[in-house]
Formats: sequence, structure tokens, C-alpha cells
Amino acid sequence: MIIKIMYRIFLIKPIAFFGKKCYYISIKDNRVDSGEYGAVKYGSQCRSYGELNCGRIRKLLCPFRIPLLHIYPRKKVRYAGIMYCASVFIRRCFFMQKNKKTKGGARIMRAALLRLTACAMMIALAIILCRLLGFPQTGAYRVEISFLPIAVVAMMFGPVWAGASYGIADLLGAAVTTGINPFITLCKVAFGAAMGFAFYKKKPGIIRTVVFYIVAGLVIDIGMMSLIFIYGFGYSVKAALGYRLIGFAVNTPVRILLMILTCKYLMPLISQYGKKLERGGGFASYANGFQAVPRLGLDRIRMLMALLGNPQDKLHCIHIAGTNGKGSVCAFAESILEAAGYRVGKYISPNLLCVNERITLCGKEISDSELNGLFRKIEKCSRKIEKKTGEQVSQFEIWTAAAFMYFAEHECDYVVLETGLGGEFDATNVISRNTMAVLTQIDLDHMKLLGDTVEKIAATKSKIIKAACESGVTVVTGQKQSVIDVIAAQAQACGTRLVVSGEAESEGFTGIYERFSYRGMEHLQSGLGGIYQVANACTAIEIALALNIDEKYIREGLSKAKNPARFEIIGENPTEIYDGAHNPNGIRALAASMERYFPNADRTVVFACMRDKDFMPSLHMLDDGRTKFIFTTVQNNERAMGAAELCEAAKAGGIAGEYRDDLKSAIAAAEKNSSLILICGSLYLYKDRF
Repeated sequence: MIIKIMYRIFLIKPIAFFGKKCYYISIKDNRVDSGEYGAVKYGSQCRSYGELNCGRIRKLLCPFRIPLLHIYPRKKVRYAGIMYCASVFIRRCFFMQKNKKTKGGARIMRAALLRLTACAMMIALAIILCRLLGFPQTGAYRVEISFLPIAVVAMMFGPVWAGASYGIADLLGAAVTTGINPFITLCKVAFGAAMGFAFYKKKPGIIRTVVFYIVAGLVIDIGMMSLIFIYGFGYSVKAALGYRLIGFAVNTPVRILLMILTCKYLMPLISQYGKKLERGGGFASYANGFQAVPRLGLDRIRMLMALLGNPQDKLHCIHIAGTNGKGSVCAFAESILEAAGYRVGKYISPNLLCVNERITLCGKEISDSELNGLFRKIEKCSRKIEKKTGEQVSQFEIWTAAAFMYFAEHECDYVVLETGLGGEFDATNVISRNTMAVLTQIDLDHMKLLGDTVEKIAATKSKIIKAACESGVTVVTGQKQSVIDVIAAQAQACGTRLVVSGEAESEGFTGIYERFSYRGMEHLQSGLGGIYQVANACTAIEIALALNIDEKYIREGLSKAKNPARFEIIGENPTEIYDGAHNPNGIRALAASMERYFPNADRTVVFACMRDKDFMPSLHMLDDGRTKFIFTTVQNNERAMGAAELCEAAKAGGIAGEYRDDLKSAIAAAEKNSSLILICGSLYLYKDRF
């Protein structure tokens, strides 16, 4: 109750009232501004002024009649503002409230508190396992498993936290039982720190686990502890070594077995929680956060890249934009180039399961350590830009800069570069030259930002075409002629030759994978499912031909391409298909694929979408008269439309269905209805499945 009272006290914004004028405290970006509304009377209704909406000026009382809204004298305005800033900081740290305007200090404090809480829980568990469940409680050796909680700390937080936690656990446990021995405590600290060095950010395989616990046992359990028993407790050398060898022989197999079982069944949870806390503070937390509102423009990214030494100028980028298909074209192009022996970097967005997916080198995701190192370099430059302009660099700009730095450091032969949103003002368009510009299918999407016609959207996206083009070629997927005309005009203005991919000849399909002929190459096999992937594959073939890549590498690359969440079979019995289609053109292609591979099948569509999408045309395309609909929502996404709201809106538009609050319960309900489940509407939904 006391905490609740304090929370309510600090939550309210202080208002200064002096005579007939109301003086306010406005908090914006942790800066305190004071001002006045004008003549108002005590208890009168105030309207919004700037970012402040004080509502009714009155005195509020909690159940204990403690004033929650103080009427400050004019001289105390500054003091009130400072107190409010402090209360906001405390509230955001200790009550763990998420807020996009929270500064780095609050985020760091929040992460530190969470880490301390986790360590405290592990320390308590270690004490219980050692002092209550370990046996015998006195003597030269003890069979106990108190190491296990500390091993979890070691895997999540590293050697310093693990060593400190084991030391504190031993001190507290010994203080209430056998008595404190500082030398034994030092051995515990050494053992915890050693586990941190052995297992932090490393895969704790069987060989590593066995070798570590044998070596650590010999050095610490036998070597160091025997010396303590000989010189501290007066044991003979023979007795000390004998007791310690017994403890080593009993505890080492137990430690190895429990560590292996823990890693097998709990490692994903440990790794996920550790990464969350590591990224929980400051710049890395911001960079890895969800950017709900796009912030287009090139000024910030240009300043950032200049401070970083313009690494993008060293790269050979195949720049790919479009509404639909650009992710798949990226996957095909990457696979073909790698088959030809090139060192290929790929930058895509958004990620599906892990942020590291956005930056890959030769198919391998960037590591956490490399990513954090890049963030540290970018943070210094970002602070300078924020200080100079008053604007913080966006998350997408940070990731784009990290990708360019990473690819430049690893000296990539080619970089497959996917735009984030649009083209002209997208952060990836900071490059001044490219190897080639590629435009995939263009459709109506993000119309408030890019234009309300496909021609306007095409004009924006075509601005990735550069006069400084190494290949002299611009590739575009075959589509509506008015769109091609817009792109052709930009290509002509930049002096590049426009290549439009043509129609492929179908040779049938195997499962959900198409076989086709194109440009004299017969019996080509797509590695990506869906009939619409043929057009994307043809676009990738044109990219390869413009780079003079041999046919055998084109064949190999097409067949080995991988791109999750694009007409992907993710489950059997019943068959589950996931497709990230989220606009009319994508849904139209998805519906065609369903009819081709699963004709006349009774299916259930599990659908979720973002709040800013016009989803009704998509739902009508998916409805064949027999289709059942279950609506759900994307978890932890500010833009996501609620399941109940989506269901009601669909019903109003003529599509009846039911809803579930999360994807897993929606799939469970769908399994009862049919043997074919189609999940679509948003790429962001993919993570909720896994």
C-alpha cells in the first residue's frame, strides 16, 4: 500500500498556482520548462497547452488523505519540476514502465535492477542447494549442487557476475551455518568466475563441459582447497588430498550431468533472457527496439556515415526495392552469387526471429559480440549528431550503418541491399553508387508516405537508380506498363540500360516448388515455394546474367535459395503454411498458389495485420466460400490490430470468423476445423509461432 501511495504521489505532474495565474511544469526530453496559462480560478477547467493537459486544477486525496497534487508557490516551480523529473526516472526504473522517450540512464538502471534480481534469485537457490540439501553439512567434503544456479548466472552475465554471486552465496550460507572462511569463499569466487570464462557467450557442448569441470575440479577443488585444509585446518597432506579426491570423484560427474541436462532443456530460455538484459540498457536497447513510426530522410544517415568514415563507399551493392518480392529476390541473388564463389553480404528487414538475421555474411548471421562492437562505435557518433541536430538517429539508420561497417570490414565482393521503406529517402539510399538497381513488383502500400497510386510509389522507389552504376544495368520485374514507364524514365535519366524480366515457361511443380524454363535454360528448380516465386527467380536470373555469372551457378543458386515465411510449410498433420503476404498484390499471389497446390481443400486462414493496413480486399481474395477465418494479433507490437477489433471489422466487411488472442491458441482452434491451415497477413506474426 505504501508503494502504491508513493507511486500515485510521484505520478502526478506538479502545478504551480500563483494568484490568478496557473504556472505549469512541462517535461519534454527531460528538460524543464515553466510558463503560465493565463487567468484561471482554482478548480476551473484547463485545456491542453502544448504537450501539457493538466485537466481540472484541484486537490486530490488518496484514501489516507495525503495530497497527491500540490499547489506550489511561484518560487517553487523549479523545485517542483526537478522533483517531477526525479519521479519520472524512479517510476520508469522501479516500475519497469516502457516509454520511447526514456533516456539511456533509466534504461541502464532498469536493466541493472533486473540483472541484480536474477542474480539474487540464483544466490538464494545456491544457498538452499548447498546448506539445506548438501550433505554432510560438516567435514572435509560435501556432495552438493549449488554450482548449478551460479552456472546459469555465468552463461547469462559472464565471469564477474558469476564469481561475485558464488562468493556472496558462500558468505551468506556460511554465516548462518558453519562460519565464514574467506579462503573458501575465494575458491568459490574463482570457480564462479571460471564458469563465466568457460560458458559466457559460448556453446556449452559436451566436450567443453567435461573438460572444464575436470580441470576446474583438479585445480580448485583438489589443489586450492587442499592447501586451505592443510594450512588452515591442520589436516595432513594425505588426509586433505584424500577427502578432496572423494569430493572431486563424487561431484564432478554430477556437475557434468546436470550441466548437460540444463543446457539441453533450458539453454534457449537462458540465452534469450541473457540477451534481453544485455540489450536492456542504453543505446543497444534503443537500436534493437521496434520502430513503430518510419522516419524517412537522408540527412541523419549521411552525417552518421561521414562520422564513421563512409564505409558504404567501399562496397559493391545490388540495391533492391519494391513492394512485393524484394526479400525473395534478395534470397535468390545471394544464393546465386555464393554458388559462383563470391563473398556475399546481405542486409534485409524486418527480422523474423532474431535481430541478427538482418545482417548476414555468406549465409551466416552476425554474432552478438560483433554487433555490440559496432553499436558501441555508432553510439559515439550518434550522440554527436543528437547534440548537433537535436534529433536521435533512428533504429533503422543505426542498423544500416552497422551493416555497411560490417560488410566493409569483411571485404565483401557483393552486398545484396534491401530497402526498408520506399527508396528515395530510405536510409539504404545513402550510397552514392551501386553495382545495380533492382525494382520488384510495385503495389499500393504505405500510401501515406509514398503516394496514393502505383505510379507515384514507383517514382519514389525508382530513385535508388544511380548514374554511378558499375554494371550500367537496371533490372525490373515484369509488371504493369505504367509502372515500367516510370522506372524507365528514371533509368534513362541516369544513363542505365533497363532490363525487364520476361515470362517463364512452366514445367510443372514438385510439392510447392516450381519447375520452369527461362532464357534458354531448361529444367530450372525454385528453392522457394509458391507459384509467384517464378517471377522473382526470373528477376534474379537477369541480375546474374548482367554480372556474367555462368548458368550452372544460376541453377545451383535457384535451387538452394532459402527465405523463411514466404509460402513456407512449417507444420505437418495438419499442414501449416506461413506466408508473410500483407497487401493485395501479395495476397493475390498467395491465393493463386493455394489454388495451384491445394485445389478444393477445406482450409482455415489464421489472419493478423497491422492497424494501418487496408485488409478487407485481402480477406475477400482469400475467401473461396469454404474458407474459415480465425483472427489473431501480433504480440508485443504497437502497430498491431487487436484480434477482437479485427474480427469485428472483418464481420462488418462481410467476412465472418472467430478470434483468438494469440497465434498458438488460434492454430489450436484451426486444427479442429480442417487439415490445411494458412497463416498470413504480417511477417511480424512469424515470431509468435516459434
